[in-house]
Amino acid sequence: MKRITVKLGKISGEEAMRIQYELSLNDAIYRVFINPYLKEARITFDDSKIKLEEVLEKLKDFQPNVTGMEEVSLEKVIEESMSWNNKLKAY
Repeated sequence: MKRITVKLGKISGEEAMRIQYELSLNDAIYRVFINPYLKEARITFDDSKIKLEEVLEKLKDFQPNVTGMEEVSLEKVIEESMSWNNKLKAY
C-alpha cells in the first residue's frame, strides 16, 4: 500500500468534499483527506489494485503535484485509525 501527499492548485471546499467522496467510493482507496485551505490531499491506496496515475487522474483539474510518497502496511493504517483509548487497551 502507498500513502501519497499531493499539493493541489486552486480548489474550493465544495470541490474538495466532492472529490474526496468520489475517491472514497473506490474499494482500492482506503483513506482520503483533502484540505482545501492548505490545498493538500493525503491518500492511502492499494497500489496492487489501482495505479498512482489513476488516482492523480481524478485530481487533474487541480494541478496535482506529488510531494510525498511512502509504503505503509495495512496494520499501520488500522492502528492509525484507532483511538488512543483503544490503543491503550490493545497493549
